[in-house]
Amino acid sequence: MLEQLKQAQTQDERMALFQSAEYQQAIANPQEYTIPLADDGSFKMEGIPAGKYEMAVDFSKPRQSFPPDTSQAFMSPQQLVVPPFTSTNDECMVNLGTIELKRLSLPDLQFNQK
Repeated sequence: MLEQLKQAQTQDERMALFQSAEYQQAIANPQEYTIPLADDGSFKMEGIPAGKYEMAVDFSKPRQSFPPDTSQAFMSPQQLVVPPFTSTNDECMVNLGTIELKRLSLPDLQFNQK
């Protein structure tokens, strides 16, 4: 969704995106997960419902108080798809392969002024 928003060139295009069923569904049911990363960058998540997802990752240096000392945010430009289970006892693993992450910076979050 962030990529689509960044590509919107006019206020009308941004408003059309905000009013789309896809956007409304995404903001109506946001999901947030905290997961540990292995040394090789891999991770395992359980109990994720089937569906299409965008991935945003925030890395923070742990600290006793909030906010963290440092934080970096990344977004996956591709949509991740978790397929439906084949049965209620399905405990198979879904390998999403290598997930490309792009670092977000303040200019990425600003709108084009056209």
